[in-house]
Amino acid sequence: MAFPWRIGMLGPSPSIIGTAAIEVEMKLAALFCAVLCALPIAAPAGAGDKKGIAIGQKDAGAAGTIQKLNARWYYTWNAEPIAQAGSAQFVPMIWSDGANMDRQVARLGPDAKPCALLAFNEPDGKRQADMSVDEAVGAWDRIRPLARRIGSPAAVNPLGPWFEDFSRRMADQGKEYDFVAVHWYGAPSAKSFLRKIDDIHAAYGKPIWITEFAVSDWAARDGRKSRYSTAATERFMRTVLPELERRPYVERYAWMGAGAYREATVSSRLVDDSGALTPLGRIYAEFDGDAAGSVTDEPACAAGE
Repeated sequence: MAFPWRIGMLGPSPSIIGTAAIEVEMKLAALFCAVLCALPIAAPAGAGDKKGIAIGQKDAGAAGTIQKLNARWYYTWNAEPIAQAGSAQFVPMIWSDGANMDRQVARLGPDAKPCALLAFNEPDGKRQADMSVDEAVGAWDRIRPLARRIGSPAAVNPLGPWFEDFSRRMADQGKEYDFVAVHWYGAPSAKSFLRKIDDIHAAYGKPIWITEFAVSDWAARDGRKSRYSTAATERFMRTVLPELERRPYVERYAWMGAGAYREATVSSRLVDDSGALTPLGRIYAEFDGDAAGSVTDEPACAAGE
């Protein structure tokens, strides 16, 4: 950064402006430095910066939750950040195409060029983005210029026919995504979860962002309780987080469990109804990726961008 004045050897001679002017110049420099040092510094993304949170923009106490969890990054399923979320990096998302894309692109602004952008939430899901492969590939020319790195659509099943067809069509047309966005919900089996992540990486040869994951029992509904206890979910989390940090191709991960949930994911909640961290939330908040031996292949990217 260039200072708007010159000091010392670069400044005017004392014989010209006098000692008083030099003192004023030095005081201004000190004041400028004090203000500059008080500003948050955007650290480059890297090892230890993988841990994030998927959280709704309108979730009660969302900004405080992000800070309590010591999340290094977050996203909100749209292109608008949460006010007062601290130093956590915001990653925008274009949730779908059509009118939704128009709104989100407008929110990004014409001059925005974020480091990373997430694209299309579960397009193979009827109650989500619900897009055909043709629609997703066709919209890519509009998505691609919006950020330095673009994530793939976050498919319900990244090893299923929709995403396989999408990746094949993209390659055939010379189009590209920079990392695979992955959603995972299932039983608290660390071995099964990690094998799935490894399989996705092997299938596409791309870095991985796990943008939603949580222990879930989809049979738990209509009064039927989840088969998975909070203790089992805590063991799962304690096991998988260090493993994700040690996999260099896993660039980011975001637990899905900050708000109030149905019975299916009740054991995965990170905060309770009062906004306080649950025991699982405290495990997530206290986990230090650097201490776990974090490594990443992710290119450096300023957190404020």
